[in-house]
Amino acid sequence: MEKRESRVSTSLEVRAEDDAVTVEGYAAVFDEDTVIGGQWMERIAPGAFRNAIGRDDVTFLINHKGLPLARTRSGTLELFENQHGSAANNCCAWA
Repeated sequence: MEKRESRVSTSLEVRAEDDAVTVEGYAAVFDEDTVIGGQWMERIAPGAFRNAIGRDDVTFLINHKGLPLARTRSGTLELFENQHGSAANNCCAWA
């Protein structure tokens, strides 16, 4: 069985300019309780994504399983971390 992690973020901004659609926002926020699937609660510690950023090839998918919109390996998805959020993302997908 394949393990898959899914997250929903309400802090995303979507912009369309010329031939590109840009989605920018936080994939996860530090030190806030989040209910997952109505069953579990988690709190993400600062630095939780530090080792994965730049190491793993991350794909930004529609509904976490569909059409890939961007990915780190191709340079269309940029991941970073700051004091507010872990793995804050800025991705650009060409329309």
